[in-house]
Amino acid sequence: MNSHTIIAYVNAQHMSPALQQALQQVVSLRGRLSQTKDELMQLEQRNNTITKDQTRIRENMRRLSQNAPLFNRYVTKLDRQETELEQMLGEIETLQTKETQQKRALDTFLMELDLE
Repeated sequence: MNSHTIIAYVNAQHMSPALQQALQQVVSLRGRLSQTKDELMQLEQRNNTITKDQTRIRENMRRLSQNAPLFNRYVTKLDRQETELEQMLGEIETLQTKETQQKRALDTFLMELDLE
């Protein structure tokens, strides 16, 4: 059951306050998890883009003299990208940990849910 279905069910049905609150909590937990997954996916896509760009740049550098202005420009660009990648990998690791914690929180909430 997706979050939209749960929200529609909560809004359309007469149910106990405990069930309504539990379903709203599920929607909230799923929403936060979804947002974390989206952020993680964006960072991983950016990481892949930079990695592909670095491969292209290194190929081009092999054909250039080390004294060429373009070679030096590539070195500068690679340096900036490496700095960005290092920062990004830290962010990816943080988001992966956050995602794991959010999944665990959702699973725990669902397993411990008692509406009686």
